[in-house]
Amino acid sequence: MLHWELFWTFFKIGAFSFGGGYGMIPLITQELVYRHRWISMEQLVDMIAVSQMTPGPIAVNIATFAGYQTGGPLGSLVATVGVVTPSALIVIAGAAYFLKHHRHPVVRSVLKGIRPVVIALIAYSGVTVARGVLDGFLPVGIFVAALLASYFYQLHPIAALLAGGLLGIVINFL
Repeated sequence: MLHWELFWTFFKIGAFSFGGGYGMIPLITQELVYRHRWISMEQLVDMIAVSQMTPGPIAVNIATFAGYQTGGPLGSLVATVGVVTPSALIVIAGAAYFLKHHRHPVVRSVLKGIRPVVIALIAYSGVTVARGVLDGFLPVGIFVAALLASYFYQLHPIAALLAGGLLGIVINFL
């Protein structure tokens, strides 16, 4: 029963989330943290961080980690299959149509309307995650430093993650 529920939950996440992995985070948060209570917000934030440092799409990585946390190796497999199945079906079914009609005014208008919503979902994800992490002067300082370095110096994401990890180690052992 748990494995079917994992599959179905991640299938819905994959089917009703737009904008890639970051656009999925609000729905992942709602389903895993609040609705099913399979993981805590702190665990989700950790999964997002680890998903950033591991190869592959963030949604697939989170599904794999959350599925493992909830249902072991089989849970990991069903959650991952669940989250990618809708995209695979949509891409297979829609690729021919989209390639044929992507310049049609209605299609362009739909995409133009969806883009700001995707940005809003990504921003919401950032705010939601920030509320769970930025709980003191030090985390806020690291956040501001990473944001400014990324914006003004185009700091590579891997360098930012490595620097944050090293800072965490240094701070923890001081």
